[in-house]
Amino acid sequence: MFFYKSKNSLLLILLLLLVTVIPTFASAENNTNATSATSNDLHIEMTDDITLEDLAKYLEDPRVLESNDVTVIQDKQISNSSEEIMDGDVNAKPGIIVAKFKLPKEEKNQSNAELGEEDKEKAQLADGGAVFFLELDNDVLYRQVKTRVKLVSFVIPTGGKKPDWWNADLALSAATERNGSYIVEKREDIKWDNPTVGSYTNWVTYYLKDARFWQSVARMTPYFGKVPAGGSLTVFAPNKILLNSKAIGYPYYKDPISQQIMPEPETTTWTKVHSDYRVPWTKKEREEYKDWYRKQYKTNFDFDGYEIHHIRPRAYGGSNDPINLIPVPRDFHRKTVSPWFTGYGAGDNPCADEETE
Repeated sequence: MFFYKSKNSLLLILLLLLVTVIPTFASAENNTNATSATSNDLHIEMTDDITLEDLAKYLEDPRVLESNDVTVIQDKQISNSSEEIMDGDVNAKPGIIVAKFKLPKEEKNQSNAELGEEDKEKAQLADGGAVFFLELDNDVLYRQVKTRVKLVSFVIPTGGKKPDWWNADLALSAATERNGSYIVEKREDIKWDNPTVGSYTNWVTYYLKDARFWQSVARMTPYFGKVPAGGSLTVFAPNKILLNSKAIGYPYYKDPISQQIMPEPETTTWTKVHSDYRVPWTKKEREEYKDWYRKQYKTNFDFDGYEIHHIRPRAYGGSNDPINLIPVPRDFHRKTVSPWFTGYGAGDNPCADEETE
């Protein structure tokens, strides 16, 4: 009797185990199939300048978000000086260059042999992409405008191959108006051997002799040996910068009362006007502007510690019309704004007669 009961108990335990374990195996099998379906087959290297979401968008490859093979390289060194001269937009980002590449047929066949029979299908995915940032900056010490490219991400199939080298085609162009016709002043092809994520090309530089607006352009082409394996569209840096002949960026200032941003010169071709033909700027004209300002913005602002700056200086034909005037702090006017204009033209200070407040 005891043996019979024990036997029934054992059978019941076995049945319970089967009921519990079989769904677990089935679930594990389903998970395996799901994993192989999404196929986390990408190797991604990236700096913290970029997110996986942005990377997926730039490369138009949703597999990026499914990959679990990601190496983040902590390297974020975007120049502060370039941020300060982007028309006050300190959140501006460098130009994005997306370059996709395909392994040449003979190279891909070789990859098949190296990977072995088992991983042949991975070799067919031995294509990839890279994302670069294009930077435009100034160098006051050497009176230069300069541009370079930073590699921020590599995406290749696991077991794939990176290009052997890149051709970086970089150009610096200048114009006398922000939206004018830009002429290439310096162009350089840089051979960039086996770059690592977070690294930069050398700077392409140009020595300044006059005030102009600048922009940079880049195109990155990958090579396997001597064979080009793809490329990117020509990309402009998102910021055009206005530099004087001393490579100083036009200063940014926002009036806290009117919320007016001090406009940059509309052109770098203003010419000097003889002193006999300049509009007068005496105490009378200054007081008239102050009265207009207080009425216009409904303020009792007393202008103590401020000077009134002519956006187009009187020395270059500027008027006393309120649209051409903006109050700025005295120290900022004398130490930043006025010195910028000494590098605009002949080297004297066209704003000197404003420094009388």
